[in-house]
Amino acid sequence: MEIERKYLIDQIPFSLAAYEMHHLEQGYLSTAPVVRIRKDDDNYILTYKSKGLMVREEYNLPLTRDSYEHLRKKIDGILISKISHSAHGKAYD
Repeated sequence: MEIERKYLIDQIPFSLAAYEMHHLEQGYLSTAPVVRIRKDDDNYILTYKSKGLMVREEYNLPLTRDSYEHLRKKIDGILISKISHSAHGKAYD
């Protein structure tokens, strides 16, 4: 189960340059229900999310690189690229 929380802050209270960085790509195959593919460095994941806003079930299934590349051509909309930093055991996108 996933509990979605988002926070707005004025500034990050520490330097992200000192922490591990990950390159992410993600695209949505469907938004109702949510079916997403994601590349996190060399890890490839298919995610299904059930209905709900704050609390919902989330299932992550591993993909091969070939499967990811095949599904990447079928995304609905644009491919999102972002950088995530891991600090203090948490990811900051």
